Amino acid sequence: MEMEMDNGDGDGEESRARAKPVAKNATRGSPPLPSLALNQDFLSELQKKPPYQAIDVRHVCAKMKAWCETSGKQPSRERLINWLNREEPPKARSILPARIPKDPGRSVPQPSTKPIPVDEIIRLADELEALGLKDQARAVRQGVKPQ
Repeated sequence: MEMEMDNGDGDGEESRARAKPVAKNATRGSPPLPSLALNQDFLSELQKKPPYQAIDVRHVCAKMKAWCETSGKQPSRERLINWLNREEPPKARSILPARIPKDPGRSVPQPSTKPIPVDEIIRLADELEALGLKDQARAVRQGVKPQ
């Protein structure tokens, strides 16, 4: 895009000059935000707010500034808030030990210490015999102590 401009020597001659391209940030008509927009007071105030207390606000701000430099963007308060809202707070770590089983070496259930009634043992032995397991039924009956 070329523009005719007066060269300013007063003779009325015009020279051809190239118009400078418009910067990305100038499209909105506002100058870039000063670096003081993300000052320590602002960061401290953010850190005190409940949604951001579990997040290291200064660390996120440093990451955002580094991204802005490499991406050709301007750091701003609004951009920092967006970064903070996307940030996941660190997982809480329990100081309590993990639940420990009573006997970690055993995978078999503990045997009952309560004695089985004799009539229950005889009924189980009869069921084993009905299933054709005569040797097992005889072994169960032999384990029964007379009362």
